[in-house]
Amino acid sequence: MAVATATPWQRAKQTLWRRRSRPQRWAIVLTGLFTLYLLLGFLLAPVIIKQQLIAKTRQATGRDISVEAVKFDPLRLALTVNGLNLQEENGEPFAGWDSLYVDFEAASLFRRALAFAEIRLTRPRVRIHRLTAETFNFTSLLSTAAPAQAAAEPASAAVLPAILIQQLGVSDGELVYRDDTHADAPVLKYRPVNFSVTAFSTRAQEKARTQAELTIKGEAGEQFHWQGDLSLPVLASSGKIQASGFDLAGLSRFAAEALPFRLVRGTLAAHLDYRLATSADPAGSALRVNVSDAALTLGDIAIADKAVPDATPIAIASVQVDGIGLDSADRTIGIDRVAVSGGKISGMVSAAGEFDLLRLFTPGVAAEPGPATAGAKPWLTTLATASLDGFRVELTDQGPSPPVTVALDPLRVTLDNFRSDNSQPVQLAIASGVNGDGRLRIGGPVGLAPVQATLNIEADKIPLAGFQPYLSRAINVQLHSGVASTAGTLTYPETGQSSGLSYRGDIGIDDLHTTDNRFNREFLSWKQLAVKNLNFQQAANRVAIDSVEFHQLYGRFAIRADGTTNVEKLLVTAPESPGSATSGMPSTPATPPAPASPMAIVIDRVAIADSAAYFADLTMTPDFRVGIFNLKGAIRNIDSGTGKPIAVDLVGQVDRYAPVTIAGVVDPFKAAPALDMKLAFKNLEMTTLTPYSGVYAGHRIKQGQLSVDLHYQLENGQMLGQNHIVMNQMELGERVESPKATDLPLRLALALLKDSKGVIDLGLEVKGNVNEPSFSVGGLVFMAFKNLIVKAVSAPFNLIAGLVGGGEDHGPLDAIAFAAGSEQLDAREKAKLDQLGKALAARPQLRLDVTGNTLPMEDTKALAQMELDHRLGALFSGGGADGNSSWPGISTAVASKDFRQKFYALYESTTGESAKTRRKLIDTALGEGGQKPADAEIDNALHDHIQHELLAREEVPEKALSALAGQRALTVKAYLVDSGGLTPERVFLVTDGATGQPALSAKLTLNAL
Repeated sequence: MAVATATPWQRAKQTLWRRRSRPQRWAIVLTGLFTLYLLLGFLLAPVIIKQQLIAKTRQATGRDISVEAVKFDPLRLALTVNGLNLQEENGEPFAGWDSLYVDFEAASLFRRALAFAEIRLTRPRVRIHRLTAETFNFTSLLSTAAPAQAAAEPASAAVLPAILIQQLGVSDGELVYRDDTHADAPVLKYRPVNFSVTAFSTRAQEKARTQAELTIKGEAGEQFHWQGDLSLPVLASSGKIQASGFDLAGLSRFAAEALPFRLVRGTLAAHLDYRLATSADPAGSALRVNVSDAALTLGDIAIADKAVPDATPIAIASVQVDGIGLDSADRTIGIDRVAVSGGKISGMVSAAGEFDLLRLFTPGVAAEPGPATAGAKPWLTTLATASLDGFRVELTDQGPSPPVTVALDPLRVTLDNFRSDNSQPVQLAIASGVNGDGRLRIGGPVGLAPVQATLNIEADKIPLAGFQPYLSRAINVQLHSGVASTAGTLTYPETGQSSGLSYRGDIGIDDLHTTDNRFNREFLSWKQLAVKNLNFQQAANRVAIDSVEFHQLYGRFAIRADGTTNVEKLLVTAPESPGSATSGMPSTPATPPAPASPMAIVIDRVAIADSAAYFADLTMTPDFRVGIFNLKGAIRNIDSGTGKPIAVDLVGQVDRYAPVTIAGVVDPFKAAPALDMKLAFKNLEMTTLTPYSGVYAGHRIKQGQLSVDLHYQLENGQMLGQNHIVMNQMELGERVESPKATDLPLRLALALLKDSKGVIDLGLEVKGNVNEPSFSVGGLVFMAFKNLIVKAVSAPFNLIAGLVGGGEDHGPLDAIAFAAGSEQLDAREKAKLDQLGKALAARPQLRLDVTGNTLPMEDTKALAQMELDHRLGALFSGGGADGNSSWPGISTAVASKDFRQKFYALYESTTGESAKTRRKLIDTALGEGGQKPADAEIDNALHDHIQHELLAREEVPEKALSALAGQRALTVKAYLVDSGGLTPERVFLVTDGATGQPALSAKLTLNAL
């Protein structure tokens, strides 16, 4: 085998190498190797690293990646990767950095740890994009890396690798987050993000604790800063965290669908000191967290209803939370102060009863509670004090029409000593203005579990007019003004009771003024209402009041011209709902609920002072109006439970001058109500009653004063009333045409009832059964009064006869009897006229009409006899003018022969029959019995026959009867005037006899002057 011959160059090198010493040879080798290392490190390694980085990243992520440059310093073992950019699947930028510098310490080979002198990342950037509820722009990266990670991770991978980093820094980082799951696709951008770590180690034997600092700034000005220390592998850390300028409205966009409200604006700032620690013992490796000196500040918060985007029902200037502390080991959270300052809350209750603010804070899906730790100590939260100050709260109820708004401004609320274990009550204090001038203060301890409260309540001048829509639901009254006040203590539950409210205190309503909606006139008002020492107990269903005091109370009752009143439709009738109509289908009758026990009501005294009442009746013409003024007094002993009667004692003045008194007792709470009441008023001007007298009596009242004493008693359904009525100087005025007017002769009735002093004094007793449907006190009184009038005008002489009773009864006074043909009074009739004169003297308003009457047959016969006696007397006296005065009677006169001759001659001239012939006929007639009569018997029979014949032919003219009737009337008047003491103008003669009945008397009739 031939041996290759070395070239001269080769032979020269070999000669030179052999001439080197061994150290020189090693130096040359090492220098060569080092040079090769440098060449590979500076030149080849960056190319390989770049190629492998791109290739492996593309293989692992399936995404494009670009690297601007890779540098490796083999001397310092420092690697620099510049301009790395990782794209998303769609080609958009995903992550990258401007520069990554890693300085690896070769000494880590001897320290058995990955040691780095420095790791520095310059301007890193990550763009996180949420595509759907479950996918992000990095989701595919996780799904690609997960299988490889699962395969590479050993089952016992629980020990952290040993890593040492002297300096770790991130500067000018950028984080962009976009969420497409929301309609407006909100974006967060934070830059710069700066992070630094000093002396980081995962080995427990390292004494120095890692110092770290993180600063994040957002494009809206928000800042986050964390500075602290950190130790591993047993986690421990302490430090400070500060945050400021965070835009809560912007952050809320990422939870817009989950939030029940829309956060319009708001800022967040916070700071805290913390300590984290875990035990090195695996059995006690629970993380312990301590937070101290923490504070939270929320500013310029505005919350809107999603359904009403333009309105911000909640606006808060500031929320300051100070002194927050937390200890996870003791499971305690402590807060020194929560202060909510300045703002406005506007709430609304819909017509359906839904409160919109509850909707704002009610999430659509309630979070399920996490599993409770068995035997774990419950967390304890304490709050030293919380306050809400400088607020305006407006609550609007749209149920009534128009809506009602209550404004609390300025509102201040404080809450002290809150503990979540409810071991002690919290101290609540509320102070606020109410609807302008009103003031409200509430304060006292409140227990939350169980609910207990003892609250002192003070309300002053709460305006009531704004609550008119609530009043309109129940009563047709317009509330124009009124302020309410109260001072008392509200307790829940009551002392000694399992549940129920109680309230003890005073209540006042001042300056109340209402009008009725039907006629828009004043209805009820008062200057002051004071309810003193009210004691309400819900559990006992009882309310007790020491006194209810009205000052300047005024009430008005009116009857309109159409007959309607201002109270007949006072209560509002709820319209029948469509569902309440009978459907026609059979239904199972519902069992009626047991009747609720009525509330026990006890009021010791109801006092009325300086008050008034008004009554108007516009159905009358003219209008009737009357008022009661200066009404004062008290109603006592109102008790619905004991059956004790209520005492009433009221006084006042009708039309300011007529005193009125109401006194007595009434018991409305008995099964059969009872009363014993007296009502009296004095000297009421009766001209006020003209409208009623015109309609029902047909006359106006010219003058008069009315006094009434009424006494009514009710027992077992039976009403007994005694009415004493006095009318002084009452006179009827002009006639008024009215279809309702009575046809009774009222002027006569008044004249009959009015005494010599112009006073009518009546006593009326009424009785009735209040259980009868037709019962009416007014009806009973009216009927009794009407019966009295009817009785008076029907038998007026019986009425006035009673005025002078006590003497002998001489018969009816309405007729004076006379003998036939006579106008002379006998003793009996004179006695009757004497009695009548006295009665008429007691009734000066009466006049007497006297109608002379005759009985034609009797009076004609008597007058004829008187005329015959007159003629015979003239014959007897020889032709004198006054024959009757000398007429001795026929039996005496015939003793005179001269008279007999004239007597017989008168007979013969009147009858045409001879007296002798008539004597013979009489003689024959008398002697028919066989016995001759005596001459005297024959003469007497003749004389009787002559008188009879003369009397039969005596003519009495009709005017003689009229004259007799007139004379009889005149006789009565003359006697009453001359002997009875009456003035002539009170006795009138009625000469028209045709109006009377044929009688031997003078008819007397009473009339009013």
